[in-house]
Amino acid sequence: MIRRQSKLYFCNMLWHDICNGRDATRFLKETSFMRHALASILLASASVLASGAAQAVQAAQAAKWTDSIKLDAQLDGGFVINGNTPDNGVNFGQLFTDRSDQATLNQAALTLHRDIDSNSKGYDFGFNLQLIYGSDVRYLPFLGEFNKMTSDRYKLVPLQANVAVHTPWLFEGGIDWKIGQYISPVGFETIDPATTPFYTHSYTFNFAVPFQHTGFLSVSHVSPMMDVYFGVNTGNFTTFAGGDNNSRPSGVFGFQFNNLMNGKLSVLALTNIGPETGSLAVGPQIANSALRFFDDIVIGYKASEKTTLTLELNYLRDEVINAESFSTVGYYSHVFNDHWTFNARVEVFRDMDNYFIAGFKEANGGWKSIKGLSTPIITAPGPGTYGDLTLGVTWKPNLPKPIAGLMLRPEVRYDRSLNGARSFVYSDTNPMGHNGQFLFAADAILQF
Repeated sequence: MIRRQSKLYFCNMLWHDICNGRDATRFLKETSFMRHALASILLASASVLASGAAQAVQAAQAAKWTDSIKLDAQLDGGFVINGNTPDNGVNFGQLFTDRSDQATLNQAALTLHRDIDSNSKGYDFGFNLQLIYGSDVRYLPFLGEFNKMTSDRYKLVPLQANVAVHTPWLFEGGIDWKIGQYISPVGFETIDPATTPFYTHSYTFNFAVPFQHTGFLSVSHVSPMMDVYFGVNTGNFTTFAGGDNNSRPSGVFGFQFNNLMNGKLSVLALTNIGPETGSLAVGPQIANSALRFFDDIVIGYKASEKTTLTLELNYLRDEVINAESFSTVGYYSHVFNDHWTFNARVEVFRDMDNYFIAGFKEANGGWKSIKGLSTPIITAPGPGTYGDLTLGVTWKPNLPKPIAGLMLRPEVRYDRSLNGARSFVYSDTNPMGHNGQFLFAADAILQF
């Protein structure tokens, strides 16, 4: 943070020396030149010193700002074994871990960033530049950016490209801003595998929250207990012009309560509203007027120093056909020590109109669907209520530099159609399907 420096002021006090009958007027005249010369020398010296001091401070501050720029690298890969051994090789109800019985490089991420200080009393500036390569990118596209580079399942995307600013405006804690391409704040689970509890994701994360936006997002720190979110964006997965699937914006709004119950309880409630369907799919009139509502509440409770409970409530509605989904997800996490953590997840997801949960047969199916282009998909035989139970552990061993961290996460997961729909391993060649599926999965996250 560049701070203004005080100017240095020097004053020169005149003094009179009259002794032994010497004439004061003559003395002043004789010493006038000397006094002016001395004053000029002092002023010139002060100017040089002030300039040098300012340059030194600015250089030190610039060095401090650049010293906080970081370059991080992270690899995530794993596998999923499906107990049903589906003929089409697809784990139904999954996007990022949708391929059964094969090893996958999910993400190779390179991130150049400078994080802002949200507690600063002045201005602070930062940025995020993140490139991701891997199979996850199939479902993390920004329309108009590298979409047609390859039809392979491994793709490249600039997931984040934004500037971040902290401004000491309006509220006690100021306002934080992101401008550019950024990850949506909606939901509990995250795109970053290191900040989410399992390798596989919930139905809610896969199908009922937005992933990324282009636009701006502000977080106003109204008080130590309350933050207010507000932003405007082009929609989910979209950018501008040819990178947008319709011509209307979306917006995010909500709040977060922090430090409730002596710091044990937090509540994050956000909604993202706007048209999300492509004009190529339903025509511009419907695409620009039919809204999609992503409503999500995350309640976190720290039961003890080692145990955390989280509840996520979600409602999704799309006005194109007035389709709705409801879901509830519960999480339990217990930290045994610095190396071992146990996690559990239980979820119920109701896809009222068989509209949201689907799988894609081709690697480019994700961005084509968002754009409004035709692509073959895998769906359930009808509306479904899905339940899943996931149990897993995370092991973090100590490793020498340059390795910053390693996380190994084995898990076992059971999914079931709670309304009797035989949605799993359902296909044209297997119309009977199954009521449920067991998944045995594990991944490794390596950080530098």
